[in-house]
Amino acid sequence: MKAENILSVKLNKKDRSSVVNVSYFYPELNRNRDEEITDVPHKDFYAAINKLTTMLSSVFYAVDDDKYSATGFKKVKDDVVQITGKVITANEGIIGISTPSINLNDDHFGFEEELRDAADKICLETLMLLNGSKLGVQQLTIDDAIAANANKIAEGDQNLFEKDLTTEELTDEVDHDNVVDEEFPDIDSFTNTDKDE
Repeated sequence: MKAENILSVKLNKKDRSSVVNVSYFYPELNRNRDEEITDVPHKDFYAAINKLTTMLSSVFYAVDDDKYSATGFKKVKDDVVQITGKVITANEGIIGISTPSINLNDDHFGFEEELRDAADKICLETLMLLNGSKLGVQQLTIDDAIAANANKIAEGDQNLFEKDLTTEELTDEVDHDNVVDEEFPDIDSFTNTDKDE
């Protein structure tokens, strides 16, 4: 097998979560290695993928960029890249698309230098995602928070939900104890004594 597909990165969104499929050439095995990363990507990874969307739509001469969405790219050779993505059709169907091979040394489309920078950024973000050095923040659902609370209680820690309640009750008690009596100024002091006579 030849090392024709050096790197392939694809972002899939499933059930409110993101899965990154990475296929990269492994020289020791002389074949590609496929990995599925279920960790939450960092926001910089999403930003790098989103930069490819305008390039994808311009290859297909699209008027409406909102219907196109880049999902990744394939680095076929050192300076040859394909952008992968999807398009929403007129009847709301979703079709997977891929650009023809784009030589980054040419100036056929006019965005080859930007594509090189975006591909390098995605490679860097993917590498950091693979080794776990740069992950995003996963938002918890209510079920996740309840499960985490149950684990804390099982370990002997304080109930996370009651901890906040006791803090609020203490601040309410302190606020009620610090009632200040204000003296109001005399109304006559507001009248104008320098009237024209």
